[in-house]
Amino acid sequence: MIKEFLRISELGDENTAEIVVIISLEDPKAVDRAASRVQDALTDVGGPAPKVDVREGRPDVVVRVPVDLIDASAPATHLAQILKEAVRSIPSECQVSSIEIPPDVFVGPKVGLQGIRKLTGTRGPLLGVVIRSESSEPFDQAKRFYELAVAGADMGVETPFLLDQQFSPLSARVSHAADMIDRVREEVGRRVIYAVSVDTKSDALMGLVESAADAEIPCVALGSPTIESVEAIARSEYKVAIYVRGGAVDPGLSWMSPEAAATLLRLAGADIVERPSAGWKLKKDEISSINSSLLEKLAEGVRKSLPAAVGAVHPGSVETNVMLFGTDQVLMFDESIYGHPWGCRSGVMAARAALDAALRGEGFFEAVEGSEELKLAADRWGYLSPDEVS
Repeated sequence: MIKEFLRISELGDENTAEIVVIISLEDPKAVDRAASRVQDALTDVGGPAPKVDVREGRPDVVVRVPVDLIDASAPATHLAQILKEAVRSIPSECQVSSIEIPPDVFVGPKVGLQGIRKLTGTRGPLLGVVIRSESSEPFDQAKRFYELAVAGADMGVETPFLLDQQFSPLSARVSHAADMIDRVREEVGRRVIYAVSVDTKSDALMGLVESAADAEIPCVALGSPTIESVEAIARSEYKVAIYVRGGAVDPGLSWMSPEAAATLLRLAGADIVERPSAGWKLKKDEISSINSSLLEKLAEGVRKSLPAAVGAVHPGSVETNVMLFGTDQVLMFDESIYGHPWGCRSGVMAARAALDAALRGEGFFEAVEGSEELKLAADRWGYLSPDEVS
């Protein structure tokens, strides 16, 4: 698909820098009408108008957006607005399926894959955990993170339910979390990441990001990922990584394919982008396409984003996730941590045992024999074989 896409873009004016976008339709018979509707919607835009074509033999509308039309201060946000207008103009089912960019338009992630690696000092997949606590007290939330981190977690992400409520103000949470990050490093010599939730109304967003940055919290998490919010944080003065929940399959981005959504989130500046884990929601090749959007070269200077595997991640699925999708990913554990018969600390220890075994090339069932925590997890959640993933 990428090769064909590049060939189409070469049909345009070689002297005009363009962002080339493909909108794919379900009904091949509707493509000519769709192209006409898109052309009408994008005419008289107050600047250089996008060009609209169709791909012969394919149910695709090709939109070439001149770079000169894009607002340089928020290019991903502006591109999203243009593409949503194009999709809304089409009366039949369709999705943006591919985005190709020229150089020197998008900044992309501020921290990126290599920056995340530097923060943690890890080379393999990161072991991530959703932070859940029975108590709403900020100190108890941070203490739970500490317990998970010393047991082997590389990263803890707050739930989307914690924002800046009176019972759990963000300023208190980040203060206690920063103390626990230091404590983990002093006690066990590990560098860990805490991701604090900063979802709020747009005019208050940067205030929460500033509070996190001032406390030296390395990462903020968005639970309702608008391209505008991601790009605003990425282009701000605050050097924090951005974790995007829902990510490539978020319902709010359903007007794009998961592959295209991942591309646009990366261009906006997302550092860590959620996508389904092996055997959950999407097929293997669809997950690989999302990974390609996040990890392969887009344009000079645009850093790589790190995929975060979510949904049905448990110790018995670790080996298959690593085997199929490599080491450049976060494995986000949740239920299998808190549902472990011996408690959440043992849940992390089981996950760590499975992950370390996979990186050593040791088989899962061999690893089970060396860890009681992993054995109990295997009894409860079983093993996901690569053959079970279509």
